[in-house]
Amino acid sequence: MAKKVEEKKTVKKTTKKTTTKKKEEVEKEIKNKEIDEEVEFEEFDDEDFEEVKPMYKEKKSKIPRRKKKEDVLGDSLLKQNAEIVNFFKILVAVIVFIGIFYFVVALLRGEIGKKDDTKNEEEVTTIQNEKVLASSVFTKADKEYYVLFIDSKDKNVSTYTTMLADYKQKNTGIPMFYVDLSSKFNKDVISEDTNSKAQEYDELKVTHPTLIHIKNGKNVDYYENDEVTEEMISLNK
Repeated sequence: MAKKVEEKKTVKKTTKKTTTKKKEEVEKEIKNKEIDEEVEFEEFDDEDFEEVKPMYKEKKSKIPRRKKKEDVLGDSLLKQNAEIVNFFKILVAVIVFIGIFYFVVALLRGEIGKKDDTKNEEEVTTIQNEKVLASSVFTKADKEYYVLFIDSKDKNVSTYTTMLADYKQKNTGIPMFYVDLSSKFNKDVISEDTNSKAQEYDELKVTHPTLIHIKNGKNVDYYENDEVTEEMISLNK
């Protein structure tokens, strides 16, 4: 019996030692593991970080950056400015298009340059009522008048028609008529040898231009070539 008691004590003591040993081994293992982890962390040098760095950047780039309030406001202003610029560009393009459209339409209708043509037409109309035949130069009902002989096909005829229109507007009370030397009905009075003393139709020999002042059916003043312009200017003063 004493032997069994001793065996139990021995087993108990052995178990206690074994438990204590296991405990020490576990603690030692945990401590060694912590040391290994510390060593591994310390051995993570710059080269290792450079290898990991791209992965860190890639992961970081996937995270959307939250814009600051100032950035959002700036983007909004830039967008508004761009829209305003585009609006003005479109407006200018529309105005230019409309201008070109009306210009083309006016050109096709012949309205461009019509003002000068209208003026010439008015001048021609103004003197049209004063147009007479050479055969009636000395037989007009008026007691006093002027007769201007011009060629309507001459390139400088506008000078005389303008002066004639100006004279009519002045309204001196003395009418002025004109004879168109380009008409076939007046061809017989055209001559290089003019007759400043003519008192009848059969005696008329004139050139372009000629101005005759008639009173009571008689030729009292006779002007030709440059004298006509000078006398017309004097009458229009």
